[in-house]
Amino acid sequence: MKLLNYLFPKQCISCSSFGEYLCKVCEYRYLERTPAQLCHVCKMETAGGFVHKACKRKTTLDGVVVCCKYNKTVEHLIAELKYNFYTDIVNYLAEYYEAGFLLLPGDKAGTSLVPVPLHKRKLKSRGFNQAELIAKKLISKLRVSNEIDCQNLLVRIRNTKTQVGMSRKERIENLEDVFRINPKEKIPERVVLIDDVMTTGTTLEECAYVLKNAGTKKIYALVFARG
Repeated sequence: MKLLNYLFPKQCISCSSFGEYLCKVCEYRYLERTPAQLCHVCKMETAGGFVHKACKRKTTLDGVVVCCKYNKTVEHLIAELKYNFYTDIVNYLAEYYEAGFLLLPGDKAGTSLVPVPLHKRKLKSRGFNQAELIAKKLISKLRVSNEIDCQNLLVRIRNTKTQVGMSRKERIENLEDVFRINPKEKIPERVVLIDDVMTTGTTLEECAYVLKNAGTKKIYALVFARG
């Protein structure tokens, strides 16, 4: 590992200084924790990132917690993780996910972290699911890690088109019947979906819909940023 770091030194994605993928100065400058959580339906402030009573009929999710404000540095950080395979970036993200997880309501015991899945073709090509890496790293950081688990509870059965540039209606159609329950896993009562960036929320809604139909009672989502 030391030899690899010598041959291919880590370089800050923002200022290009050597030593880390995101130096402390740029982390402090550009990774801004979300000051107030919003209802993901109406995007108005709400206690803890949960859904307003009037908005509940428009969503299957019980709430979404967003860790950081979205900006170019966040976009670049996630892209380097996903497409250039800089998996050490997960170590930076985990601290923010931990703070976000602790904002979720109720007893954390019995919670299952469920990564939003990749299609098997994309997983084979990339070699990892960044959401799963984040979920596992988060469990290792949490003091209640012996009371929660990470389950690949969902399977993506169709390799969908990229959703960049799609309208909300097109995204919904693109994700129709994409996810199924993994028959090898037990259905938990409480789930926290893990993903990197939430855009319109259609992927998370489709995951929540499948889980609710399978018997999960409470479903929250935890994302690094909302684009």
